[in-house]
Amino acid sequence: MKQGVTAKEISVGAVEILRDRMYKELDGADGARDVFVKAGVYPAFRDDEDRIFWRITGVVSERVGGVSNFQDLGGGLFAAEITQPRDVVSEEPAVCESGRFTPEEWEEYQEHPEFLPGTSRRIVFMAAQ
Repeated sequence: MKQGVTAKEISVGAVEILRDRMYKELDGADGARDVFVKAGVYPAFRDDEDRIFWRITGVVSERVGGVSNFQDLGGGLFAAEITQPRDVVSEEPAVCESGRFTPEEWEEYQEHPEFLPGTSRRIVFMAAQ
């Protein structure tokens, strides 16, 4: 399942993301930034290789903290300040997309718990009329 814009993209409906979550930036390269995506409705497409995917917009999220600052108190004693790592959401917009699913993969994926009703559900697919 590769990512990226293809020559032909046909709208096939939309997906509703039910929970805020993190995705990787569109380029998908090593070191791609994390993107915070709010719950909402996003467009779904079929590409020129008949694969289904959806494109999502969000904002860049960066992990900060986790740094220890040591202070020498003398006599072999040290004090340490340790902060917990946390995600900081910026205002920088970013685009990311789901994996691309062949028709067979799409059929299988829709049976995954994240698509089925219940506590694990986080995605609802809405086909175009």
